[in-house]
Amino acid sequence: MAFNQNFTSVGLNTNTFAPMGAGACTISGKLTLPTLTDDGNLGNSQAVVTVLQNSTNIYTGPAGAEGFKCSANAALTDTFSVTISSSAAVDQGLNAVKMVFGITSGQ
Repeated sequence: MAFNQNFTSVGLNTNTFAPMGAGACTISGKLTLPTLTDDGNLGNSQAVVTVLQNSTNIYTGPAGAEGFKCSANAALTDTFSVTISSSAAVDQGLNAVKMVFGITSGQ
């Protein structure tokens, strides 16, 4: 069964979802990262995206990357979690990091 789910996330957090079908799938997303600190100085984002399938890490992106893509083989009982984390001050602001991501059938 073909499926496509899209999500929007704001801030450093974890988003958990279940696939709408079983089989090969792709989880991908695009991030909007901060480039200025509150005092007007340039700051580099250190946001890292981690994707887990049933609590097992299947992808960890590089710090500051503006996108990600990984593949998985999903069962109807699986759960996926996409987490954005960072210890950089520039990423800590309210709504500083934004992400649009999704899961689609096929690879």
